[in-house]
Amino acid sequence: MRSLVGRWLLITCLALLPALALQTWTGLSEHQARQQAVQDEALRLVHLVSSEQQQVAEGARQLMTALVNLSALRANWKNDCAPFFPNLLHQFPRYAAVAATDLDGRVVCSSRLADIGNETGDRAYFRRAMAQDDMVAGDYVVGRDSGRPSVHFAQRYRNPDGQVEGVISIALDLGWLQKRLDALPLPQGAAAFITDTSGTALARRPDPGRHIGQRVAAGMREILEGSELKVREATGLDGVKRVYGFGPFDVEPKGFGIAVGLDSAATFSAIAAESRRALALLALSAVLALAVTVAAAGPIVRRPMARLLSAAARWREGDFSARIGLGNDRSEFGRLGAAFDAMAEATQERERAVLETQAALRGSQAELSSILGTAAEGIVVARADGRIVSANRAALRMFGYDRAEELVGRALGVLMPAAEAARHGASIAAHRAGAPPRVIGVPGRELMAVRRDGSEFPIDLSVSSFGGDGRRCLTGIIRDATARKQAEAALRDSEARLRLVQQVGGVAFTDRRLAENTALVSPEFVRLYGLPPGQTHISAAAYSALVHPEDRDRMITEAGDVYEKGGGFASEFRIRRPDGTVRWVAMRAEVFPGPDGRPERAISAQQDITEIVAAREGLAARKEELERRVAERTAALAEAETRFRAIFDSQFTFIGLLSPDGILLEANRTALEAAGLQREDTVGKPFWETGWWPAAERDQLRREVAEAAGGAVIRREVEITGAGGRGIWIDFSLKPVRDPATGEVVWVIPEGRDITEQRTLSGQLAQAQKVQALGQLASGIAHDFNNVLQAVSGAALLIERRPGDEEKTRRLARTAINAATRGASITQRLLSFARRGELRTEAIATAELLDGVREVLAHTLGTLITVRTEAADGVPPVLADRGQLETALVNLGTNARDAMPNGGTLTFRAEAVRIAAGEASSADLAPSDYVRIDVSDTGSGMDAATLAKVTEPFFTTKPPGQGTGLGLPMVKEFADRCGGKLAIASAPGAGTTVSLWLRQAGAEAVPGRDDENGDARAGVPPARILLVDDDDLVRETLAAQLEDTGFAVLAAASGAEALALLQAGEAVSALVSDLSMPGMSGVETIQKARRLRPGLPCFLLTGYVGERAALAAEDAFTLVRKPVAGRALATRIEASLEVIGG
Repeated sequence: MRSLVGRWLLITCLALLPALALQTWTGLSEHQARQQAVQDEALRLVHLVSSEQQQVAEGARQLMTALVNLSALRANWKNDCAPFFPNLLHQFPRYAAVAATDLDGRVVCSSRLADIGNETGDRAYFRRAMAQDDMVAGDYVVGRDSGRPSVHFAQRYRNPDGQVEGVISIALDLGWLQKRLDALPLPQGAAAFITDTSGTALARRPDPGRHIGQRVAAGMREILEGSELKVREATGLDGVKRVYGFGPFDVEPKGFGIAVGLDSAATFSAIAAESRRALALLALSAVLALAVTVAAAGPIVRRPMARLLSAAARWREGDFSARIGLGNDRSEFGRLGAAFDAMAEATQERERAVLETQAALRGSQAELSSILGTAAEGIVVARADGRIVSANRAALRMFGYDRAEELVGRALGVLMPAAEAARHGASIAAHRAGAPPRVIGVPGRELMAVRRDGSEFPIDLSVSSFGGDGRRCLTGIIRDATARKQAEAALRDSEARLRLVQQVGGVAFTDRRLAENTALVSPEFVRLYGLPPGQTHISAAAYSALVHPEDRDRMITEAGDVYEKGGGFASEFRIRRPDGTVRWVAMRAEVFPGPDGRPERAISAQQDITEIVAAREGLAARKEELERRVAERTAALAEAETRFRAIFDSQFTFIGLLSPDGILLEANRTALEAAGLQREDTVGKPFWETGWWPAAERDQLRREVAEAAGGAVIRREVEITGAGGRGIWIDFSLKPVRDPATGEVVWVIPEGRDITEQRTLSGQLAQAQKVQALGQLASGIAHDFNNVLQAVSGAALLIERRPGDEEKTRRLARTAINAATRGASITQRLLSFARRGELRTEAIATAELLDGVREVLAHTLGTLITVRTEAADGVPPVLADRGQLETALVNLGTNARDAMPNGGTLTFRAEAVRIAAGEASSADLAPSDYVRIDVSDTGSGMDAATLAKVTEPFFTTKPPGQGTGLGLPMVKEFADRCGGKLAIASAPGAGTTVSLWLRQAGAEAVPGRDDENGDARAGVPPARILLVDDDDLVRETLAAQLEDTGFAVLAAASGAEALALLQAGEAVSALVSDLSMPGMSGVETIQKARRLRPGLPCFLLTGYVGERAALAAEDAFTLVRKPVAGRALATRIEASLEVIGG
């Protein structure tokens, strides 16, 4: 480029390049910093939402753990959970429902009664819970009955035997979850949502409620299915593009996806606008600089050229006095001639020098103005009085001003906080006096500046002064230190993390400049080498002395080579601490060059590896021993295998080996020969498909093998197929074998013992025991019933002889009635013990009951026995069958009398007892409120052997004919059926205490008795009853009793006779029939009678409940137990007639 003007333009462009590069770098740095800040903020918000969701999941986990542990402790869990679950919803309103299911997913207990029986086997949370023991989270579901959306936490639970019973689920109310999300302090304009593992939205903001139950976009689901937190720009459910932070499903809380987004447009619009303004200003500055360059080239280039042309023209005209001043210089300005005379040349030279100086000054001023305008640092010039003269664009942008006129003339204090302005007055005064340029700062803290909007920010400030007296000015170069301070903070954090890693990992380090004789050491180095605490440096000689003498020369050689040539090396060596302890150390050292390229600084990291070296040496020493033992063990295993096979095949029991999937791996010879099978016929096949098992057993066996593979022990008696098709009964078991290292089931051992002969003998023995027990029972019952018959027949004979003695007749009749009641009690005891009697529970006043029993026993036990009761008036009532409870207490009193042949004291005590959840009791009771009734005697007591058998049926210590052995078993059975327990404490010579635990009656139950003495038909016109019974005595007696209560009675001796009366048109209001009659039973009689008289009330009398299951299926009659009092029967008939009438 030969043109001088072109060269000037090139220089100007080159001068603008640094400013352009600096502006571009600044814009990119600001954009990246802002983008990183947005991503960090998105991740912080994800952590905030995740922490909140983790608290929700942890609360559910704690509640679930309590429920699962409770199910493992309670045998009646499925019954006890019904009132417990609804209470949970009052305590934890965040949950919509709590339910327990069986293994098939059928709801067996729920906080909502309407859900019981529903099927949940198709729910994702049920399937996940059944696959593992930990709590799992389900997917979005809408309740089948409630219609409420929720997400379930679920975990399978076990019974007290450790068997999996089903799944407990807790439904989290999504409305509650939405409120929690709305309450989180997210920035304005931010969006957030929570999903299940399928990507279905559970809660979101803004616009809560919209898009709930819908899946997020496929791109978002792919991110949520990852394994770490991520930040991506994505479009949300509302169609707005945001910068989202994602918390995947596998990050805590597991099972939920979490995303929080910040608005992309709002975040980056300000940065883009600022960048565009900066580029526009830079382009404008470049254009102005080029224009100034072109303008400055005119006086410097074109004017001399004009003079040269003018002189040449004058020379052509012959005017030789003209001078051009170029001389022999070949450049545009230096090649001026020296042809002018001395005076003209001197004058012309002075004028040319002035013009050149002015032109250069203008160019310099333009260049300086251009550089200041495009500088990245802010530059502010002020007069000596502190008033601002000028500010470049960077300063205006830094302090938030649009034009320089907004600052010019104002005091410098407008750019500083008030406290800082007063503090910097002295520094400004010093610079006015001509102090050298220096950086101004505040020791111990940042120098702060104030923007136009009042916000403060840190700065780096350099101040200098220029000018003479009266015209001195101050120049301040200002740089925004925000980015630098952030970098320094990040560096401090990084250094802190490095120190923590060194402390935790025990890594020691040294730092030495090779020109110096000492090295800086870390606290870990001091601990590793056993140096005094607090030592920070060590000399080369002291360090060399700590190296073990046998390793010292090698270490000096290795280190010397690296210190001389540079690079790094790693080594292992021994050290000897000052206390004499020898340790192995692993070291990695790196040498760094200085500015001249020669090694200048060495840094090493060291770690104690004594244990590793010892283990390595021990491993090498054991390797040879191990190889020798392997050879010996291989031979021993071969021999052991031979012995095992001999023992395995010679066993009398059937033994096999299964894989967890049920494939038969081995079977001993005993099992194969018993069924006439060969090894190749069975091994490698599913166990249930082998020849031992009949088709009827195979499905059950398949299930049992699966249970054993899951860790259960199976045992039962089963009939298998033997050789020739004969049946073989075996005591069969499946036992899991676990891997000791992992605890997983690796094999299942099936075992069977032939019990065919034993089973035959056991059946014969059981039959013999039944015959013996029947003889004992018949003897005792015959004795009791003979006493009843004696009392009834004696009283009847005396009434027959003395019909006129009304008082004595009434007393004798009462005796007969009591004897008949006693006979009914005997049958009731038998039926109750056999679990075939009915419980008619009612609320019974405890103190009143014990007083009544005391009065009865006081007259029947004899004068040698003192009967006492100890029951406070506040003892709550019990819930039981009055008749059976009275019978149980009388039985206990009778047993106590037999234990005190020489007399003694019988005491009945009652007190209220509460068994709390988790509290152990001697009777192994479920948590509830009980009344404990103690029956204590001062008799001979029982030894441990007798006490262990006393509740067994037919066991008695009384002589033959004096007891049936059903008393205490009946009491125990009665207590169990009432939801209570029986406990017995006794010792020889110390008496016996029998404790009867019964549940307290609820507050709504009112103790009372049935009144059977009233007249059921008082004041009512008589109804006609058709009475059917084949026993003349019973028929006549019951007819008289019904007539005594006000009914008219039409009697029939058989079912056929009763039907004939109905067909003849006899008017009857109700039918009462015995069950067992010859020819036609009572059930058949009632069925045919109802066909003749639809809607006729019918009552079936029976003294036996063996047919209860068949009778309960009928709805054509009312079942009445014999013996029944006439007034009681009349009351039931009257109640039935009132219902029909009204």
